[in-house]
Amino acid sequence: RTETMGEAEQKKILYPILWAVLLVCVAWPISYFLVPFWVTLLPLEILFDIVRSANLVLFKLIIWPKEVAKAVVDARETFPTPFPRENSAKSALDPLDLRGQLADKPYEYEPPKINVGNN
Repeated sequence: RTETMGEAEQKKILYPILWAVLLVCVAWPISYFLVPFWVTLLPLEILFDIVRSANLVLFKLIIWPKEVAKAVVDARETFPTPFPRENSAKSALDPLDLRGQLADKPYEYEPPKINVGNN
């Protein structure tokens, strides 16, 4: 069965409304609730790898409203998940490349070199 023009227009209206309700009633409250935990655990990432993994999950949930807002604007029919699959279409998380930049790299800090005197 093929969609008629009216059904396609209804979907273009229905999905943005649905995702907007999800954004306001679910995604934002979850983000607001999780931010203090994420900030509290952030300094402990250096000491414990398990905290780094937990913070990555928290971070994805905290920025989930960005993915939901993108689904509203694009009138997507697919659920805007905070945890996109590896082979799924690009999501709002892709520019950050969380898998490569945060999860796999150890923390490395080298203090800046300061030249004192006439060396």
